[in-house]
Amino acid sequence: MFDLIGRNDPPPITHPGFFYGFVGIGLAWQVAFIIIATDPVRFRPLMVPCILEKVSWGAAVIVLVLQGRMHQSDLVFVGTDLFLGVLFVIAYSKTRARSVEAGPIRISSTAEIVLTFFVYEEAHRGALKRPRLELRGARG
Repeated sequence: MFDLIGRNDPPPITHPGFFYGFVGIGLAWQVAFIIIATDPVRFRPLMVPCILEKVSWGAAVIVLVLQGRMHQSDLVFVGTDLFLGVLFVIAYSKTRARSVEAGPIRISSTAEIVLTFFVYEEAHRGALKRPRLELRGARG
C-alpha cells in the first residue's frame, strides 16, 4: 500500500514513519469506535474526541481541496467521515451523562476478579457432585 500510494498519487511518501503512524492511529480509533458502540452511555465521554477526530480531518481535507492540494475525489471519504461525526453528535446528545448519584465507574481489582472466578468455579464443581433430581413421567 505504501508504494501504491506513491505510484497512484505522486509524489511518493518520503516519511514512512508518518504514514505507518497515521495507519496505526486510524486503526486504534476504529477499535475505539467499536468499544464505544458496545456501551454508549458508559463511554459517552469518549465521543467528544471522536467528534473532534471526524471534524478535524474533514475540515483539513476540505481546505486542502479548495487550495488545490488534494483531489476532489477525496471529498467522498470526507463526506462519510463528516456524516459519522454528525452521528456521534446525535449519539452524544441522545445519551445521558451518568448521574452524580451513581458515582464513578468502579473497576474491579484483579484479586476480586480471580476470587470471583474461583468462587463460581467451586460452586460449579459442587453442583456437579450433588445428586440430580430427575422428574419422570407416569410410565417411569
